[in-house]
Amino acid sequence: MSDNHRGQIYENLIVEETEELLDIWQFGKIDEWDEVVFKVIKEILLDRLGYVPPQSIEFQISEIIYRIEDYLESDELEKALSECELAIQLNPDFAIAYNYRGEIYEEMEQFENAIINYQKAVELSPSFKDAWESMLRVESVLEEEFEESTTKKQLEQALKYAKNGETNKALEQCESIESILPSIASAYNYLGSIFDTLDMLELAINSYRKAIQLNPESKDAWENLLSIELVLEEEFEESVAKKHLDQALEYANDEELEKALAECKIAKPLIPNLAIAYNYLGLIFQTLNQLEYAIESYLKAVQLNPRFYTARENLANAKVAWEEEQYRLVKNENPNDVQETSFEFDESKIQVINEPIPQWLFMDEKAFLLVGWAGYRTRYGRSGYDPLERDFEYAHIQGTIIRALLVGRFRTRKPLYLFFLAFVGVLYFMYGTLPFTLGSINGFIAGIIYSPYSIVGILLLVNVYRSIRLEKLSEYEDNGYTFF
Repeated sequence: MSDNHRGQIYENLIVEETEELLDIWQFGKIDEWDEVVFKVIKEILLDRLGYVPPQSIEFQISEIIYRIEDYLESDELEKALSECELAIQLNPDFAIAYNYRGEIYEEMEQFENAIINYQKAVELSPSFKDAWESMLRVESVLEEEFEESTTKKQLEQALKYAKNGETNKALEQCESIESILPSIASAYNYLGSIFDTLDMLELAINSYRKAIQLNPESKDAWENLLSIELVLEEEFEESVAKKHLDQALEYANDEELEKALAECKIAKPLIPNLAIAYNYLGLIFQTLNQLEYAIESYLKAVQLNPRFYTARENLANAKVAWEEEQYRLVKNENPNDVQETSFEFDESKIQVINEPIPQWLFMDEKAFLLVGWAGYRTRYGRSGYDPLERDFEYAHIQGTIIRALLVGRFRTRKPLYLFFLAFVGVLYFMYGTLPFTLGSINGFIAGIIYSPYSIVGILLLVNVYRSIRLEKLSEYEDNGYTFF
């Protein structure tokens, strides 16, 4: 890059405020700025502040991703692998880094390591299409190797022992090969079928869950898991744990908190690893308003069976209830309990945090708690695409407009809006009243049918009139006297 170009960049940046430069330095996207921009900003900040604050984790990771791509293009796999390790250290939940690491191991023909990383990427981001395709591709390679492997032959021998009733030999065979099974669903599904044949249902169900963890779309593993769960659920219905939970629910419904918690404490160690059992425990805790314990139980149920959508729904409801509880707890805090302290602001001690600000600090109570209010459906952890919540919000907006029209508060001071409201008001009024001027029975009937238009027109014109009469707008702005 020429000195003239760098000098031009420097002249453009030197006039910017320090806060603006800090924002670009810490949070600017690397693909939106020239590399020399960051070098110049670093130089300016050093001159102004005497130090340069650390860049955000997101920025550092974006730089690493660019380096990984460059190393992959130049076939420098070891360097690319080192950069992946660095990205994962900065953000252990960064699915893209695991996907890149899987690509590198696949290129090195280390297929076992490759599929482990693809599986991790899919676990962190279930909609990550590239990771899914790569995982299935490598899985097919490992399955071909598995079919011809000594491990598969040993599993087949263990299954023969199980079918012949030679339990000890089957278990010894399984123990000797379990640690060397490849990380593919079909291998653990086969192991589960051996335990299933031995009627060791807990061990079988754990193996099927492992298979599903490795490939959430493994049809065989899902079918086997669900068939065993049905058997265990029938046993659970007659178990001591279920009786204690039933008693706990009775106490909970009678608002006998201590007795209900005591029954839950007795039942918990006896509960089998079944989603339905932990979901039941969560319902009891939620009835007792012990929301943190309820969330913990629902999470366990979802982990045991990711497709148990009743537990997922209960988990979502419990989290919403917990958020509302925390909101009210914070909002009802006594202001007198907060002691004022004097301190000097030290800008050098500013820390960059990635955790979101709690919403109860800035959200209106109705928006946080009530369906249909603006902001409710787009809170943290919500996509905003729930059709019912969206319909409620539309209904709330429509209701607000109708109410404002009826009470004369659908007002504005903007001339263009006033003209539009007046035009629509006159148009509607004429549309609803003109049929009466025909002087015939058909005109009268048409007038009755279209009369609601004249009512809307009158309401609009009344609001236009009242808008024009507002002389001191500043006195009304904070009291809802203008709608827009």
